[in-house]
Amino acid sequence: MLFTRAFMWTILAVSYAALLAALLHTLFGNWSGAASLGMLFAIVIGAPSLAGYAGYLWRKNLLVGSVRWEAALSAAFPVLVLLLAAVAIVGRRLQWL
Repeated sequence: MLFTRAFMWTILAVSYAALLAALLHTLFGNWSGAASLGMLFAIVIGAPSLAGYAGYLWRKNLLVGSVRWEAALSAAFPVLVLLLAAVAIVGRRLQWL
């Protein structure tokens, strides 16, 4: 379980960093190639991996103690990606961003 956690926490950190970079680039209007590559990683690898990991923790009844927060962070990531996409789309249409 320690190897799995080390692997998944790396994916979690990189995915959230890419999401933060994309949010900042969206708000300030200067989108870069690094943000695009980060979001490519976050959408293609991060979201499915983290959703699957949260499901694994739930199925194996491992949601005790601090693992609840780990599962919550993992499960929230795909939702946050969709929210960022929705804000970007609506903001562009309404000329907010």
